[in-house]
Amino acid sequence: MVFVSLLSACQPKGLPPESFQKESVLGKDSKEPFRILGHKSIQLDETPSLESLVLSQSKQSETLAAYGQSNGEWVLLWKETFHLTTLGGYNYNSNRGEWSPSEDRPTTKDSFRGDCIQRIVLAELPGDSYNSVFLEILSEEPPLGLFSIPLVYRKGIRILDGLALFKEHEALVSKKRADFAYNKEDKSIRIFPSQSRYTLEFVFNGWELLPKLPGQPVASFLETKSEPPLEVGKESKITLTLKNRGQSSSLIYISLSFPDGDEVRLDPDSTTSKLYPKSSSIFHLRENRRLPSEAPLIEWTKEGWGANFKLNLTFFLKPKTTKTKFLFRTTYRNYSTMDSTPNAFSIAPIEIDQQGYHTYPIPMP
Repeated sequence: MVFVSLLSACQPKGLPPESFQKESVLGKDSKEPFRILGHKSIQLDETPSLESLVLSQSKQSETLAAYGQSNGEWVLLWKETFHLTTLGGYNYNSNRGEWSPSEDRPTTKDSFRGDCIQRIVLAELPGDSYNSVFLEILSEEPPLGLFSIPLVYRKGIRILDGLALFKEHEALVSKKRADFAYNKEDKSIRIFPSQSRYTLEFVFNGWELLPKLPGQPVASFLETKSEPPLEVGKESKITLTLKNRGQSSSLIYISLSFPDGDEVRLDPDSTTSKLYPKSSSIFHLRENRRLPSEAPLIEWTKEGWGANFKLNLTFFLKPKTTKTKFLFRTTYRNYSTMDSTPNAFSIAPIEIDQQGYHTYPIPMP
């Protein structure tokens, strides 16, 4: 974890004017009340400069906003707003498993929280040199009443949605709190950390945080290398580096589809890959039958992929456009069934490939 107090190499340049913040959050000429609850200067993306993360409140809403500078001018990078019908101070009573109104508010200089946003943790995910934002948010819905759930944002994009995952979870129903703990060594997040029966660990795969479940591999995307650099009409050798951040897998298939119709050929040194050129017979999930392929497809078969082991996949590509991309997915044996990542429950941006599967779109370097 990178703490703000340790960032001495680059001093913060302050905050945007409050009028700019209010307009960014509430809109131009808004007459609504606006007050800043706290702020931190910290690195939130790949750029070397620091960003300003500001927590503000207006009536029954609280907003977390990230600001940066471009050509000497402040710009809003992203914002997220949360609401409660009755906004006010709340404390959690672990013995009774409930949130109760309280007049107590944090008074230390390091406190960085509101009423709706109960907790903010800034920490790095695997492979990142900057911080993501881990939140504990109060929500209120019948019949649960008031409860809290975790949310995680990376560069302003939500990569874990506690409301979708835990709203009907037995532990949340009884305890009204889906607490989380950040693991500094593994750079993972544990949900319900104090309840061993329900504890779940989530790991980052390059697009979203996924649960670390028995028998389920998590193919984490580390990097793409192109030698020589990609150029339209010229062939380059592509190397994809993956790491299994999940559990050991007996069998996993890794599929790449090329919707732009680029020319693709296998690495002759690879013994586990198979190429399906355009018009090949491939299985279509929704049709439940084999159909001619619309674009090239490569599939690697990996048996016995252990936890935390890396894997390099290589192939040759001659792109047709400067913005070429491929669609990535994994299919693995889960006991007697075959499951895929991503799937219909993924919150990362996805595309449906030519076989009808959910995939992660990846732009080529």
